[in-house]
Amino acid sequence: MDIETLIKSLKKELLKVLGESYADYKTETKEDIESFLTRSKVKLERWTNLLQTGGLTPTDYECFKSSWSFKIKIRSFEK
Repeated sequence: MDIETLIKSLKKELLKVLGESYADYKTETKEDIESFLTRSKVKLERWTNLLQTGGLTPTDYECFKSSWSFKIKIRSFEK
């Protein structure tokens, strides 16, 4: 999977989930997601490369993505 496509997909998913919970803070939530995605791009690239080369199973990859998404949700609650 192309890393840019993955990031766009994750961004869309996070905005949907967090947007529903934080409708009053939509601008701040979007900025937080953008910032987190930018900082996490290297990790996402590494995981994607490992998946493509057989270093990760699809299950492991999904687990990493899920935990990563959970992390941003938790950070949003902190604010």
